[in-house]
Amino acid sequence: MIIQIAFTGQPIADQPPAPNLNWNKRCGGRGSCNACTITLLEGTFDCNGKSLVAGNGATHQAKACQTKLTSQTGLIDIPSLAIQTQDGSISTTFANDVVKPITDTVAAIDLGTTTVAAIKLFPDGTRSTASAFNRQIQFGDNVISRITHASTETGLKQLQLEAAKSLDEVLEKLPDPPPKAIALAANTVMTSIFWGIDTTPIGKAPYMPNVTEFTPKTARELNLNAVPQDTLVFAAPALSGFIGGDVLAGLATLNLNPYELFIDLGTNCEMALALEDGQIVCTTAAAGPAFEGAGISSGRRAVTGAIDRIDPNWTFTTIHNADPIGICGSAMIELLARGRQDGWLTQYGRLMPQALENRLTTQNNIKALKLTDDIIVTELDIEQLLKAKAAVQAGIATLLQDSNLTMQNLSKIYLAGGFAQHLRIDSLFSINLIPPSPSPPAVELLGNTALRGAERLAVDHAFINQISTLKSRCTDHPLNESIYFEDNYIDSLKLP
Repeated sequence: MIIQIAFTGQPIADQPPAPNLNWNKRCGGRGSCNACTITLLEGTFDCNGKSLVAGNGATHQAKACQTKLTSQTGLIDIPSLAIQTQDGSISTTFANDVVKPITDTVAAIDLGTTTVAAIKLFPDGTRSTASAFNRQIQFGDNVISRITHASTETGLKQLQLEAAKSLDEVLEKLPDPPPKAIALAANTVMTSIFWGIDTTPIGKAPYMPNVTEFTPKTARELNLNAVPQDTLVFAAPALSGFIGGDVLAGLATLNLNPYELFIDLGTNCEMALALEDGQIVCTTAAAGPAFEGAGISSGRRAVTGAIDRIDPNWTFTTIHNADPIGICGSAMIELLARGRQDGWLTQYGRLMPQALENRLTTQNNIKALKLTDDIIVTELDIEQLLKAKAAVQAGIATLLQDSNLTMQNLSKIYLAGGFAQHLRIDSLFSINLIPPSPSPPAVELLGNTALRGAERLAVDHAFINQISTLKSRCTDHPLNESIYFEDNYIDSLKLP
């Protein structure tokens, strides 16, 4: 998309590229990612103190968040990757749950770092769902960027309002009548911001929030406009800075048995292991955003047109069967598995030229796999994927070791989250994302357990007592305090 811009004195990415469009600022505009990279076609620009002159055939690549127009007008070319996607495959489904009959319409919401999913329940037993991206994405797509932005009173208020607008957006998509009550399940940072609570303590050791129990508030107090102002909003309690109400609410619907492992597979990758004495050990393995497309040459979130499946003979499917625009996390995992099975990828993530033939290309002198003429995966991309895979694998292995258990002790693994719903379980085992075992445990996909827990809380407000009881059995076990994690992580960087 080529557009003309006018001098503002501010970074280009501070202004929307077009009405109803936003920049893809995955790092929150700090210049630490390449998501908003554009081509400067005409004009004079300042990029981090360096003057760039474009025109008469001279063009420059630059990050929109770090570049200012210094001439009166300029011309830029914005690729689709630099625009925040407006639609996506956001999970609003979960394994069946039995809830008691209701007499009033209620709503449940999973407020995620990047997405918002909602469900409305009606007295006749019917349900309606809606979803959207979290409007806070413009300030970065991870909790650390949100903590940083919320470190000032102005920034916190700004993020709170954007969270409220995000909830309004999904609530307005749901049919009438308005809900009599709303229940929210979210990670600790998202809940704290929505409640207007300072998140600064979560960003530094010992990473404990100011508040883990959230007193119900009215829609008016939370700046919600899509429902009557006296509507009560309930929030699931958190355990710690990185084990939030989304995890606890989901766990409370599950009733883990001893030696069962719960994994919410995503950027933070929360885990909960049930022990024989009834205690539950929780941790997070920071897989990072690679499986959401960040830092990957052709990486995309699970949005329309993203490649989500890769089959033999290089055939693939895309979300909503649209023309391919990139590759999302589920296909990235299948790519690793396929590479080892078909012999074109080494244990260490290096491409084998003789096995790839005409699918081998290069980008900036780095070997790359060509899926289409426009979609490639480089060896640097594969390196990032292996780091994400290693974090999860090492997290599982370390949690078991610190609990004096092995994979053979596990009777079952529950995989939660929208990302997990699109995965082939055999691919997870074939790349050792789930550590190897002579007798692998059964794996069950649960879907959006945070939304399931929020639904239970919306239907029965006393369910919060059940969550609190479960919370009393949980302990937070940071992986960085384990003597095993570093070695496990290094060992997990290679493929089987």
